[in-house]
Formats: sequence, structure tokens, C-alpha cells
Amino acid sequence: MSININELMANEAAKIVDQHIESLERQLKRAQETRETAINKFKFKGPYGLSSTSGINSNGTYIVVHKETKRVGYIGQGNIQNRINRIKAVMRNRGEAIVHQGGSTSDHPGARKMYSIDPCLSNWVYLELPCTKDHSKRIESMLESKIGSMCNASHMSGVN
Repeated sequence: MSININELMANEAAKIVDQHIESLERQLKRAQETRETAINKFKFKGPYGLSSTSGINSNGTYIVVHKETKRVGYIGQGNIQNRINRIKAVMRNRGEAIVHQGGSTSDHPGARKMYSIDPCLSNWVYLELPCTKDHSKRIESMLESKIGSMCNASHMSGVN
């Protein structure tokens, strides 16, 4: 009985390559499913009136838009409701930082600029995207670079 070693090796090599291709195809399918999940997950909710609240108290990215001009007033990230509440508080305080008893202040430079553009809270809406802190920083930076805003300080993009 004669064994053709080259034929044997070729068959074994083909099996190994076929198994590797099958593994890569499974990985590609999982990656495509993950991509679809990510596309569906990263969708902004809203708009909500700045004078109201969405009730979501989570970390993420938010965009404040002027209703009449459709221009982006501010792009931010962090605890969404805390940040939106700070914007509302500064705007309700005539666009000035709030000075608390004891001398500490609550300020939002973007809200001060928004107030100078239009002091009426009902003329502003916001969109929100709950997501992880890492994602929210990256999304804020990307949005600021792609669409910009009227009131952001560019050096603060992606900074918490």
C-alpha cells in the first residue's frame, strides 16, 4: 500500500483552512449582528421641551436645539437630567450663575450663551441618548466636530 504524503498533507491543510474559514464566517456574522444592535441602540430620544423633563435619569449625551431656527445650541454629556436641570436653572436665573448660601455657585456657560440668544425656555428642546460614560464622551466629541453648536466651548468637548 502506497501513501501519497503530499495528497494527505493537502487534504489536512484544506480541512484546517475550511475550519478556519467557518470560524471567520461565524465571527463575521456575530460582528454584523453586533453592528445592527449598535445602530438600533444609538438613537436619540426626544425632542423634549427644555421646560419639561423626560424622566430619564441616566448618563449619556444630549443635544439642545432652538426650536425656531433648528440650530444646535449646546451638545453635552454626563448625567443627562442633572445637566438639563443646570441649564434650566441658569436660564431661569436670567442667564447668570446661581449663588448658593455659603458662596458656592452653580453655573453653565453654555446656558448663559443660550440665554443671550433666546431667554425663553419654551423655545428650546433637547434630545437625549442614554449610554455609557465612555460612549457619551466619544459621541459628544464626534457631534461637536461634525455639526457643532452655538454655545459649546470647543476645548470642553468630551471632558466630564
